[in-house]
Amino acid sequence: MHANITVAGMVEKCRVVAASTTCAEVDEAFGGSLVGPSVIVRDADGRIGLLGQSTFLSKMAGRYGYGRSLWGKRPVGAVTTWGVPVVRPTTTITQAAALIVDSVEGDRDLPVVDDDGEPIGIVRPVRVMRALADHTAHQAATDQLTGVASRARFIEELSVRVEMLDRGPGAVIVAFVDLDRLKPVNDLFGHTLGDA
Repeated sequence: MHANITVAGMVEKCRVVAASTTCAEVDEAFGGSLVGPSVIVRDADGRIGLLGQSTFLSKMAGRYGYGRSLWGKRPVGAVTTWGVPVVRPTTTITQAAALIVDSVEGDRDLPVVDDDGEPIGIVRPVRVMRALADHTAHQAATDQLTGVASRARFIEELSVRVEMLDRGPGAVIVAFVDLDRLKPVNDLFGHTLGDA
């Protein structure tokens, strides 16, 4: 199940700036030392917002090239997207994917905060969705109870092995293990006890 896979390993560091920071300062950071696609913006009340690099640089360029002169002295809080969903490292990939899909802009990074609510980085939507797809594919090919290949995966693998016999020497051995009277255990005591 996706419930045990979290976004903890996907967190990328990013700059955190105060909402009162000028757009010119952030513009300079994006042009130089700032790494990553987003900046987390925090206002005096502790509220967290997100500023995407491409959106910000487009605003700074302006329609006729005057954006920097118009926006340079304004606080970055004026161009920040507020009210974005925030996650913790313990958020599951399923929960994170739901937040991404349900948001107005599904391609927006998710700010990540620690247990004290302090920003620690971002998670990119593409990483969440890739992890979810990889895990779903693994589940489809693996029996959840035993961890071994599912019947479909077994037949696929067996076909590959048999085809290899046409190319050269080798052997394929298939062993079948049957557990007698498991159905009555499942029926009487439930699948949980039967699985145990």
